[in-house]
Amino acid sequence: MPNILATLRDFFVTDSNYSQLVLAWGAEGVPEAVDPQPILLRAFYLSSSELETRMEAASLALSVPVPDSLLCALPAYDGPHVRIARLFKHRGTTANTPHRDMTGVQRTVSMNRYFAVGSGGFAWENDASQRRPGYFVTGDAGRRSLWHVDRIDQDAFRGPVFTLRPVELTADFPALDLSSISDALRRAEVTGQYEELQRCVVNGAFRGVVSRAKDIADGLLSLAAGIPPNKNFSETLEKVLPLIESRQVPIQRLTYHLCQKLRYLHQRTHPDRAVQSGRPITPELALTAVQDVIEILHDLGYTKS
Repeated sequence: MPNILATLRDFFVTDSNYSQLVLAWGAEGVPEAVDPQPILLRAFYLSSSELETRMEAASLALSVPVPDSLLCALPAYDGPHVRIARLFKHRGTTANTPHRDMTGVQRTVSMNRYFAVGSGGFAWENDASQRRPGYFVTGDAGRRSLWHVDRIDQDAFRGPVFTLRPVELTADFPALDLSSISDALRRAEVTGQYEELQRCVVNGAFRGVVSRAKDIADGLLSLAAGIPPNKNFSETLEKVLPLIESRQVPIQRLTYHLCQKLRYLHQRTHPDRAVQSGRPITPELALTAVQDVIEILHDLGYTKS
């Protein structure tokens, strides 16, 4: 029964360590194991405004023995990194329920029943109507994945069919080479900020991503230019620009402009600036700050070749 959950309105998941199966109603009125077994992802929906405040709540919801929501992945035709999925909600547990396993043998175990989500009163509907970004969190606290809801279509029963795109970096974090920094304290500070930046990415702390990226760029730019640290990033940039224009320092203009972007982006992390702009920083925009820092590190010679 390939892709059977593409059309089913409900299914069962056995609540047993020795018999972990996804089942659907069979011809004889007894749940039977779906063959092949579908890919089901524990999921938690977040509006863009909740990404900073409810990420831990999402992690807790994803770690419970019986998850409230499961995404069923369907074949996608928009590219290898796009996923089409339907959402199912838990609607109770049945004890001592007969079913047939993959070999056709009838067994009796407890099962959790899931129903396809319909329409009416869901957060993603409100977000879509207001043209606000929405996201699904999958995985667990240590390996969370974030999926941007690109599109929401309706099936024949007015249930949502989600087109999802992963929110992820397009490059890995390079290894640092801070051997040219003679001050051990400053080396330790940069290393700590770089590790914290990576933790922010893993934990979905996107305002933290922007802040750490700005701090790294600020400290390393002043080091590379041979000027003392300043009270704020704008002062550093003002002093560095004439040095770049007169070619007194080996710093690319691109690095200067990326640093300016990080400064402006960091300003958007302040609540008053977010209100003025009318929208929070999206995860996709925040992750560009990581790409900027990686480019800056390469240009300033602080990465291993």
